[in-house]
Amino acid sequence: MPKKRPRIGLLIDFFYDDYQLKIWSGVMKAAKEFDCNLYCFSGGAVDCPQENSVQKNNTYDLVLPSQLDGVIIMSAVIGNYVPFKRFKQFYEPFKALPNVSISMEIKDSPSILIDNKKGMSDMVSHLVEEHDFRRIAFIQGPADNPEAQARYAGYLDGLKMHNISPDPEFVAPGTFFSSSSEKTIELLFDQRKIQCDAVMMSNDWTAIGVLHALLKRGIRVPEDIALTGFDNIRQGRFIKPQLTTVHQPFTTLGREAVTMLVDQLNGKDCPNKRILPTHLRIRNSCGCYQESKYYFSNPVQYKKSKQTADFLSPVNKTLIKKIKHKIEVYFVATTSINILENWINQLVKSLFEALVKSDDQLFLKSVENTVTNVEPENIDIFGWCHILAILFNELLPFLNEQKDIIKLLNLRTKAVEALWKIEHKIEAEYIIKADRLFREISWIGQDLIASVDMGALKQAFLRALPGQGIERFYITEFTRQSNDLRFSRFIEAVERNKSRTDLLEKEEIATASIVPCCFKGTTKNECLIIMPLFVQTEKLGFLIMEYSGLEGPIYENLAIQVSSALKSVKLVEKLSQQAEHLSASNKEKELLIKEVHHRVKNNLQVINSLLNLQSRQYEQKDMAQHFKALQNRIKSMSIIHEHLYKSKDLTKLNLKHYLRELADSLKISHSMDSVVFINVDSEDIYIPLEKAIPLGLVVNELVSNSLKHAFPRKQASESAEISVVCRHLKHKMVYLCVQDNGIGFPQKFNTRETESLGMQIVYTIIEKQLDGTIELIQNPGPCFKMNIPLLG
Repeated sequence: MPKKRPRIGLLIDFFYDDYQLKIWSGVMKAAKEFDCNLYCFSGGAVDCPQENSVQKNNTYDLVLPSQLDGVIIMSAVIGNYVPFKRFKQFYEPFKALPNVSISMEIKDSPSILIDNKKGMSDMVSHLVEEHDFRRIAFIQGPADNPEAQARYAGYLDGLKMHNISPDPEFVAPGTFFSSSSEKTIELLFDQRKIQCDAVMMSNDWTAIGVLHALLKRGIRVPEDIALTGFDNIRQGRFIKPQLTTVHQPFTTLGREAVTMLVDQLNGKDCPNKRILPTHLRIRNSCGCYQESKYYFSNPVQYKKSKQTADFLSPVNKTLIKKIKHKIEVYFVATTSINILENWINQLVKSLFEALVKSDDQLFLKSVENTVTNVEPENIDIFGWCHILAILFNELLPFLNEQKDIIKLLNLRTKAVEALWKIEHKIEAEYIIKADRLFREISWIGQDLIASVDMGALKQAFLRALPGQGIERFYITEFTRQSNDLRFSRFIEAVERNKSRTDLLEKEEIATASIVPCCFKGTTKNECLIIMPLFVQTEKLGFLIMEYSGLEGPIYENLAIQVSSALKSVKLVEKLSQQAEHLSASNKEKELLIKEVHHRVKNNLQVINSLLNLQSRQYEQKDMAQHFKALQNRIKSMSIIHEHLYKSKDLTKLNLKHYLRELADSLKISHSMDSVVFINVDSEDIYIPLEKAIPLGLVVNELVSNSLKHAFPRKQASESAEISVVCRHLKHKMVYLCVQDNGIGFPQKFNTRETESLGMQIVYTIIEKQLDGTIELIQNPGPCFKMNIPLLG
């Protein structure tokens, strides 16, 4: 290892995809192990055809051979949309550095690959040998993608191995995205009208999309058609039925890529290509059910000559040998051999002790400890069920006493129940983590969007990013007009709550030197994430953050929020500059201000669309509700800008008209048009923009809460009413009251201490942001009375 800490660059598409996140995790762990600095460049896929995604590609311009010691490239995802020849052109400049390609073989460059071909061939064998399926359809991945080509070749090999002639009608073109699934199923089942036993997919995302497309047609999985995927992403474990798939050793891919790169840096021989094995993960979607794994295959013969305890000891070694291979198949890619042997020894030992001492808890505790010692992303409950089935099946014939056989049968049932409790716990933790993620995004977005100038936006940055544990971050913007992106400046640079004045004082620097400016000679290894800032087709700059342990999607969403807020502020600044030169023309000034409100409204709609796309990845009902609540908050702000865009007076807003439109919007969002009557009784009260946005959020939260909870029996009723009253008071105060005649809050329910994000928003805005007061009265439904000063 060189004395100087190596600087490794990682080129990644984005941080939403489970495939990339797991590889990234493996790279980070290995970089820390080898004491390397890691710089992650999120630049999207090369020439990505999806709307505006190609704007991310300029991030790769920051990867400079003169500033890094080596580079790792996630070639399979970055080159997903282009022919191999085009991707080689993209890759060529990085060959000036020691480099490693992940999941795509590059000539004259070390590559870490997986055995795509055998993985798919093994899946065909499972469908034929275990289920006797012979009419097997296949949906391909991108035509120019080497991994997709290898998986299709594996499908053909599997058919040939079992003397099945391939039928072109059973093969359909596809992508690696679920959005293409509906058209593919339409081609196979509606146009070609094939009759098949199973459908094999080139990856898990398209398999999940195909599952939904089949269910829409009334085709059940696996009862009518079996379905399989490839990758083993966590979303495949949480759908129903759980997805049978081919496991990729994601974290090992990342770890081995770093190992190969470090070997190059140390002058060691590095293989030009390394191929990692894949393994099947058998679950429900192919027709396998966990119960079938637990049947005992050996007949029981009672032997009265010995007590059970007399011969368990010599059986110990036999059992360890029997199950060693199976446990290695499932976990050797993520766990050391020594740890695997310890797991096996502990399981067998605790099972024997449970039989001898009649203490089930010994074994059940051992099962729980062993399974939960695996990283959550690598836990496979079906695999553990299979391993335990082998353990019980091998032990049963050696038992001599009927009481011991009954004891073993009972213990088997308890062990299976324990395993599925662990699976349900993992799923619950996943939902809780997703819930926390979207709460955090909600708070950040609200704070950033409310900023109307650069000073306020910088303060919002200082709240938002350190609030997520990101104590080191840099925000830059391009300083030249048009397509000249060669020069930039730092608009914020913070390290451990201190500003980097040396960077902020520079009026302009070469864009290529941004990342070197952020390098630090720290005493420990560092990990920086470099994200592009852009809105639609306009490139704004870059956001560079220190990795702080957050989920990958949070970093992506931070970049989106910062981009939208920066764009809005830049528009306001541009307006102010132009207004100075056009002060003589009020008409032109008004048009510019209206344009600002129009564009802010459009930016909010863009964020709403992004949240809508993200929400489709989660099927849980509570996740959908969280997304709807967040979108309603954004909609409440968008309505304000729409009103100002149409208004003749651009300095203030008529609260009466705004509240009525907001109420109509909430009824539509909650599908309550004919169930609840929302009565808005307001005077013509004109309030400035900085008061209108927070007041709109308060009304949005209180009315949404009533719509969701006040009337649990959703049936038409004249008595179901929500009232919003707004009045002028003396001393430039506004009285706002929101109440309903519903069931009211439960007894002893404290709205100030609840974990409800909505209630937290209401009290924070009224009391801290607007310097107002709020009082809650139950009459019998809740009545929130608020007094807010118009001047703050």
